[in-house]
Amino acid sequence: MEITLTESQVDLALWLVEQHKAGLLPEEFTVAWELRNYKPEKGKIVGMKGEHPEITYAALAALENAGLILTIHKEIMPARKSGTQKIRGSEVFQYGLPRHEKSRTYTLLGNILRYAKVSKGSEVSSLHHNQVKVDRPFVSLDLIEQLESIEGDAFDIARLVKYCHEINDNFQRGNYHSVIFLARAILDHCPPVFGQPHFDAVVAHYKGRSFKDVAKRLNSSLKKIADYHIHKQIGRKEVLPVEEELDFSPDLNFLLARIIENLHYAASPKQL
Repeated sequence: MEITLTESQVDLALWLVEQHKAGLLPEEFTVAWELRNYKPEKGKIVGMKGEHPEITYAALAALENAGLILTIHKEIMPARKSGTQKIRGSEVFQYGLPRHEKSRTYTLLGNILRYAKVSKGSEVSSLHHNQVKVDRPFVSLDLIEQLESIEGDAFDIARLVKYCHEINDNFQRGNYHSVIFLARAILDHCPPVFGQPHFDAVVAHYKGRSFKDVAKRLNSSLKKIADYHIHKQIGRKEVLPVEEELDFSPDLNFLLARIIENLHYAASPKQL
């Protein structure tokens, strides 16, 4: 699956790299949002002086879906009520702010530096007149967003979310050992969400044939691939993992979707 960027989104990617190479933009940068109906619409880079191009939430989301930048932090403001207002002398109207995102911190990924080669004018021109296509992230950004939005104290999912972000970061950088190791870590990390002590027990006891088939594949292929690379001792000739070896992305995303379902169930009020 490929993601296509528009010309204006490529322009923004080029600008980010230009500012980074000039020392004006750090690798990690924060965008403070202007809201429209309490949702992020566009913003400014915090602490950065000078003229900005229009930086919209949608454009940055497109760059993130393309694997060029990565969200590493979101500042979420809780809902609050700021007071009441009398209308026609008797009615009372409560007003305030709903829960909303105030700012977001991104980091530049290796792909943006490879695709936005601003040192040569001809290459810049080429990018302006041709749409850029890059591979999808390894872990669905939509699933990560759903994980981050889950509220409740049944489980602390901070480490799971961090695993997912680091998998995508390492995948975009071509660090395939790290992708394998982190994906294997998720199998060891998630069983309590399914009420089980380890992933073998998840495979054995979870009801539903579709899930069981996916879990079996992860338990056999991913675990064996990871164990091979983790325990591989140095030799006279090494063959390093390639992208095609990481063919478990759909199964891992399926697992994460079931984790989200179970976390929502754990966070919901227990029915009497």
